[in-house]
Amino acid sequence: MSFFKKSSKKSLRFRTPRSPSPSSIPLMATTGPEKNPSVDEHRVGTDSSSDESTEPSTASPSKPKVPWYAYIWDYEPGRTKEEARFIQRLDVSVLVILSLGYFIKQLDQTNISNAYVSGMKEDLRMNANQLNLIDVAWTSGYVVGQLPSQVLLTKIRPSIWIPSCELVWTLLTFCLAAATTSNQVIAICFFVGLVESIFYPAAHVILGSWYKPSELGKRACIFHATSAAAGMFSGYLQAGVYKGLNGVHGLAGWQW
Repeated sequence: MSFFKKSSKKSLRFRTPRSPSPSSIPLMATTGPEKNPSVDEHRVGTDSSSDESTEPSTASPSKPKVPWYAYIWDYEPGRTKEEARFIQRLDVSVLVILSLGYFIKQLDQTNISNAYVSGMKEDLRMNANQLNLIDVAWTSGYVVGQLPSQVLLTKIRPSIWIPSCELVWTLLTFCLAAATTSNQVIAICFFVGLVESIFYPAAHVILGSWYKPSELGKRACIFHATSAAAGMFSGYLQAGVYKGLNGVHGLAGWQW
């Protein structure tokens, strides 16, 4: 008995204390005071409203209404009146002059075929193969002259280089009326294409130098549209010239 008493005392000495069971903890210590959910929701609502009232307003200002012509032509609200007047002057001077020049160039390019069926074939005793050689000669001169003309355009002022080539082109066009053989027409058309080749790339250099990228697209479209208009008017113009000027001053209708 004494042995068991001693062992029980030793076992009690080295036993770890047990954690109290939940049932032994007083209820008031665990639950705490009750909360009213409606009061908490009201408190949260007032706190959020006060935070919203203290935050600065980040709403973006309303954008101005875009006018209808903005979908057709330029519209920049930040453009000054002086800049708007300057662009109008560019449209009237630079764009109109370049468009008329390209119109005349395309008109002259398509007039060879119209002159061929208006009496040049019979007067110069030409055939269809020689007409193809005329087109080849003009295209060859046009291709050969483009790159050197752009190099010279960086060395010579465009106001001098472009009118000079246009003057030479005009004189060569007049020389076509004095041609008596198909070989002369082929040689003249080569040099006509050579001096005509400077206009198209030089015109784009001028447009790109004066207009901004947002303004350049519409102007380039107008510039290109004149070539289609030249092809449309070329036939009617040649028909009117052949009918009204054939035989005047001793010249055939195709020579005019």
